Amino acid sequence: MITADHIQILLDAYRAREAERERIIASFQDEDGEVDGDDLPAYDETVDNFGHQGREDLVELLDKLAALLPDRV
Repeated sequence: MITADHIQILLDAYRAREAERERIIASFQDEDGEVDGDDLPAYDETVDNFGHQGREDLVELLDKLAALLPDRV
């Protein structure tokens, strides 16, 4: 039986992944949200990589949530 706890556990795990990505991205930014020019290539690469990871996480999460549903006829 699917419970709200099952879904909450999945959501918490994926939210934690996204929060960690956001924390790392924010570490490149100063208090005004600006990125130093010397750090810009690494920042851009990180944002791009994390964008790909976020999309992969979304597909994975959707697959896991779909697997929790009862079989459809």
